[in-house]
Amino acid sequence: MTSPQQLDKIKDEHFDKFEILNMDYKTVKGHGIRADVLTPKSICSGPRPIITYFHGGGLVFGDSLYFPWFPLWVLQLALDQSAVIVCGNHRLLPESTGVEILEDIDDFWGWLRSKDTANWLASHYVQLDLRRILTTGDSAGGFLNIYLALTYPDQIRVSIASYPMLNQEPLPVGDGKEPSPTKKLTDYCKTRIKTGNVVSSDTTWERNGIFGDMIKEGMIPQLFSRDGSASSTHKYHLYQLKRLEHPTIYLPPGGLVILHGDNDPVVPWACSDAFVWSAKTKLQNNRGADRIRLITLKGGGHGYGTKEPSEAKSIRDAIKGDVVAWLK
Repeated sequence: MTSPQQLDKIKDEHFDKFEILNMDYKTVKGHGIRADVLTPKSICSGPRPIITYFHGGGLVFGDSLYFPWFPLWVLQLALDQSAVIVCGNHRLLPESTGVEILEDIDDFWGWLRSKDTANWLASHYVQLDLRRILTTGDSAGGFLNIYLALTYPDQIRVSIASYPMLNQEPLPVGDGKEPSPTKKLTDYCKTRIKTGNVVSSDTTWERNGIFGDMIKEGMIPQLFSRDGSASSTHKYHLYQLKRLEHPTIYLPPGGLVILHGDNDPVVPWACSDAFVWSAKTKLQNNRGADRIRLITLKGGGHGYGTKEPSEAKSIRDAIKGDVVAWLK
């Protein structure tokens, strides 16, 4: 088993070419929710392009700097383009709801674009170019990335979602059979919900195991969508596929790219295929039907592009045109 000291060393090596700044972008019930700014040590002067990133973990588990999941291709892209990576945590299931998670993403977005944040970063000799933002995220973070792309298209140049967790939405895939959660798991979730605690970061093995059970036993959708007090607008925002039907929805000028391995055992490739097909069908060209595409990563599983340099390179090669659109 890897010791804590060894893990710290691996984490340091993973981010060794970056300076990392941390700041709480909001506080909920006295609990600070953290944002991280990763700046290349060799960064060029002047306002730098931005990559925003949200982590995976089924909205249940993880952290924005959880290095085993932090994609290598994103780090390499930031180094190549002298770009700043800005990532953030959010409240987690089951303690919180999907509506509350989306509220956190909105608040993170407002924090990123605020004058206070610009002043804080300037005190650390970092300047952001808010005209050139590329958003990305993996799995659950990919789902949140798509939410951003549909909510703030005018403020984003290009959006790239990796194997987005769209299988918690009512997509036309699967056999239609609903898993039956165990009493142990159901009781665990009820207890966590009743405490009223706020959790926005957890990488413990206990949480990891519970996350796996929730996925296997189909509890994520009901935990995500529960909130009887939420407005209809908030509930509408929970489902990105459904949002494509609204006549005011459109995509960023540089488009939305979805990366998905066709051998993904966690989120089926068919979920992304169905989303892209729906977008091309429901959006007119002036709303982005011609600006969305699915890049199928042949033989790729969940987490493709995270660790292996060859996989990271294949992604960077596949998105060269999108990088041009981001930076122009």
